[in-house]
Amino acid sequence: MTKNDVLKKLADGEIDVDAASALLEKLSPAAQVRIKVTPGGCIGIRGLRGTNSQFGLSIRVETWEDLKKESAKIDKFVKEHAKELAEKSAESKAAKAAA
Repeated sequence: MTKNDVLKKLADGEIDVDAASALLEKLSPAAQVRIKVTPGGCIGIRGLRGTNSQFGLSIRVETWEDLKKESAKIDKFVKEHAKELAEKSAESKAAKAAA
């Protein structure tokens, strides 16, 4: 389904605004994360920063497991240093300013 398909369904009364918003959110670039096995045997992840990003993330399985074990520590660190950490998106900056 494309954005135009969602808008047509909305215009035709087949779906309401909330349903259209949910469908459009699923179509957003952030929702288009792709995961594959890289030629080097790593976990390859693309689309985290939207479809305009030319760089993906490659991570070895062992490192992924280590990160998962440390997720609470990482989350705590991010919260403690939120004002120091750079954020690229305007939405993130606006949310940080409102907090």
